[in-house]
Amino acid sequence: MFRNLRFAHRIRPIRLSFLAVLFTACVLSWNVGAEAGIVIDITETGGNVVVNFSGSFTRPESGSNSGGSVTEGITGGSAGNNSVGLGSYTTYDVYTGTSSPSGSSWGTGPSSPLSPTSTVGFTGGMGGFVFEDTPSGGSVYINSSYSDNSVITGSMTFTGQTLASMFLTPQTIVYSFAGSLVATPSTVTVNIVGAPPAGVPEPASLLLLSSIGLAGGYRQFRRKSRRQVAATAPQA
Repeated sequence: MFRNLRFAHRIRPIRLSFLAVLFTACVLSWNVGAEAGIVIDITETGGNVVVNFSGSFTRPESGSNSGGSVTEGITGGSAGNNSVGLGSYTTYDVYTGTSSPSGSSWGTGPSSPLSPTSTVGFTGGMGGFVFEDTPSGGSVYINSSYSDNSVITGSMTFTGQTLASMFLTPQTIVYSFAGSLVATPSTVTVNIVGAPPAGVPEPASLLLLSSIGLAGGYRQFRRKSRRQVAATAPQA
């Protein structure tokens, strides 16, 4: 029995630090895809404002087709005229939300689009995408060649900006596009997130630090266990 026990301790286990990092990645991935529809995260972080797009969209049954180009950037307005756009297209389909929070406002400005410093183009065949909220409700301008339910990602960065300098107010607004071709209506969720207080890590960093702490505790436990086994093992 003791020989088998010593053999078991000679087998090098998978490092918990690797498992902790993997766990962190899985949790973050799950959090990104937890919401149905398109999720737009507007976050102040590291002295910049970063806009991340994720999720997928299913076209409602009715809409209109038109031609035009994307105005990249973000706009807020006290009268509820807000928009965010990324990428490019030449033709697009327009869909208006049937249960949008009419008259909602992301902030008090800027009154004209503020262009990003850098962008990461869409994956998933989106090409170009614009979301607009006006006093009459929310509208999606979606690339005509986009295939429904294709998962997309994309981002843009506004270097040196803050939510205050962009006149944006932290909040979460969910726009529903009912009458879609599936039982669950597509949604567009806009999350405006301010910078954490000084000295407080962001949620992703906090989760990673917790995982590293677990890895350190596990290594200490293993060293203690080995010492106990060595103390109780019979001498040759």
